[in-house]
Amino acid sequence: MGEKHNAMFVKFKQLRQKDIENLKKEIHDSKAKIDELQTQQSILQTLQKGDTK
Repeated sequence: MGEKHNAMFVKFKQLRQKDIENLKKEIHDSKAKIDELQTQQSILQTLQKGDTK
């Protein structure tokens, strides 16, 4: 039982590590997307200000 339990634990840790890496990548991608959207928003706001003059 000890051996099997150990193997399952190692597998679980590997899966967790993969999940963590995937989440870090998602967070990084999300931050890049947020930056892109903020840039687009500021461009739109600048254009809108130009229209009202």
